[in-house]
Amino acid sequence: MNSFLAYLGGKSLLTRKIIPKIPEHNCYVEVFAGAAWLLFKKEENTSDVEIINDINLDLITLYRVVKHHLEEFIRYFKWVLVSRDEFYRFRKEVPESLTDIQRAVRFYYLLKLGYAARIKDPSFSIATTSKPRLNLLRTEEELSAVHLRLARVVQRGDQTVVMVDARDTSGDYLNGLQLDASVINAQLQTSSLQLQQTAPGRYEAVFTPEDEGAYFVTVAGGTPETADSLAPQSVVQTAGWVLSYSSEYAVDVSGTGQQTGHHTFDKRDAQIPNQKMHRGMGFLSVKRALAEDKPRLR
Repeated sequence: MNSFLAYLGGKSLLTRKIIPKIPEHNCYVEVFAGAAWLLFKKEENTSDVEIINDINLDLITLYRVVKHHLEEFIRYFKWVLVSRDEFYRFRKEVPESLTDIQRAVRFYYLLKLGYAARIKDPSFSIATTSKPRLNLLRTEEELSAVHLRLARVVQRGDQTVVMVDARDTSGDYLNGLQLDASVINAQLQTSSLQLQQTAPGRYEAVFTPEDEGAYFVTVAGGTPETADSLAPQSVVQTAGWVLSYSSEYAVDVSGTGQQTGHHTFDKRDAQIPNQKMHRGMGFLSVKRALAEDKPRLR
């Protein structure tokens, strides 16, 4: 099926090339979902778990409302007209002052009727040679299939997930651990998190990053002192990642070195792990043990 949205940087023309290259997997994650063309185009039964995320909370709210409140979403459109005045009335509204359903309706309306699917300062666009892109009479028909497709998809917003898979040296899951994480942000401020077990050997904690830049996360802990029946286990691991905007907003500086006479930096020049993360949802998967005789976090 097709996505129900047009979006800047959409991959509608690339799905035929990308989907065959997706390896066998259990969990499918789109960190920069946008219109989620890959999600809608791929076969649903190829993934046990599906997660979509985007930095734009209006977009994530739209997905959530279509998934959970489609009837109310459609009902709102019974009183809406396709017009320039209505478009700019929606644009003036402050999203944070609206309910989730109103916010989703506003974003959908602006995205469907705006020029080139711009999300920043959208302008009304209508052609004299074709029908409007928003057909109010067919909204329910067009979104019903989307509603069913999103039924098992998890949506994330501007939070970051610290996710740890804990195993011992033989590869067995480590359950019942008490793990804490210390997060140092780009301003060198420290915050503490307590990880909760969410699956066999899996522990998670959630926080909301405020600033772009480098973050360092140290996970430490072990088996509870009261768990006498378990062999004592302890784990310590530090990892880092960089919170930045997605690559479509990056500035291309290739060739700058030749023009200025200075060396152009190449990421291959530095032995730095490529772990850029988006503001939306970062999965921190710690994979390397500090010592062979200690349990592995991966």
